Amino acid sequence: QKTETLVYQLASTICQESAAANTEEELQIKKILTTSTVYLVPEIPHTQVNCHDYGSISPFHPVLAPILEKIPEIDLVILIAAGGLKVRFIDNRLSIPKLSGQKMSGNSPQGAMFGGAGTEADQSTMAAIMEANRTGLKPPTMQLAELYVTKHSQMKQASLWLFQANDAGMFQNYLDVCSNGLTPKPVIGVFQWSPYNWRAPDAILVQVACCYEQRGTGNILAENRNSLFAILEKRTVGVSGEVITTQGEKLANANLTITPVAGTRGQTIHLQTGPSGFFFQQLDEGLYSQLDEGLYSVTVQSDGFDTQKLEFTVKNGNSPILEFVLHRPFTLSGTKLLLAILVAFGMMAIVFYSLYNSFESWKWASKHEGFERVPLSDLGLGDDSEDEILDFRQIKN
Repeated sequence: QKTETLVYQLASTICQESAAANTEEELQIKKILTTSTVYLVPEIPHTQVNCHDYGSISPFHPVLAPILEKIPEIDLVILIAAGGLKVRFIDNRLSIPKLSGQKMSGNSPQGAMFGGAGTEADQSTMAAIMEANRTGLKPPTMQLAELYVTKHSQMKQASLWLFQANDAGMFQNYLDVCSNGLTPKPVIGVFQWSPYNWRAPDAILVQVACCYEQRGTGNILAENRNSLFAILEKRTVGVSGEVITTQGEKLANANLTITPVAGTRGQTIHLQTGPSGFFFQQLDEGLYSQLDEGLYSVTVQSDGFDTQKLEFTVKNGNSPILEFVLHRPFTLSGTKLLLAILVAFGMMAIVFYSLYNSFESWKWASKHEGFERVPLSDLGLGDDSEDEILDFRQIKN
């Protein structure tokens, strides 16, 4: 009931505030809806009646699979539940060490921290998070989980928990205020999808209330609205665009490589255009590739076209839309090559003919140098006047 009410209230807020753009939140919602589409599902089949904690979100697979089949462009799923005040994320780009099959003690805080299972899987996921913190190479969904906590006053004010792990550095997290001392659970953790044969999306499980809370649902949206809108906006900060030919045709299956430059954090991302020529991630088009702020270089390649490369900048709240026009390399067929040779010979013949005429004119002018043209009036042709010539004509007649 608490989570269903929250989603209904969230839908009402988005619909009401999207029509205006006066307050900061209204501008934020308008920006979200300008660059993305939000699907809200307040009620799902097989709703859990009893409040409980979650050691996995794989049971949501039967609910999500048909939705993703109908709307394949969905690239992030946010699940809202009770059972704690914490966030769990799934991101396939997080490198999780393989399991050896050994089990840990379920009574230790480290063994029970990520789901209460007390297995080596908990230790493995914990090590992956610590490594991402140490290197700074945090996958996008992990960044969204951290952003959610920083915008949530109750989660952020929980007691700070530190764990020292050999050479992995200091990993810090907050403890869930709903967990007890025997099984402490951090506010931020990671889950994995079970190996279903499907396109597993990035996902975030947000637990917004403790099971023992008897209060109403009116304040849950107020506690979570800043976090929800923050991660929805952050998700759209990235790059998108299309690749076309010089004839305006949408170019499918073009490969894009996005690389951080000039100290920008992040890893190299490989994208590919779909049938409509738009960038897409994994198997579906129209998805954003979430990027940190900074300078990036993108290279576009496609069979039969020249490679293009440019740089772009990602700023806070800004999602660059790029357009690439690929040119085919200049090639000559046999017929075109023969025609080009004939044209070249013809032009050379014209040039040589012009040079020859110029040279002959110069030679003629050189031979007659020194001669002077004499007017006919000075040639002494006799003293016959015009009148005499007229008289001669009269005599002849």
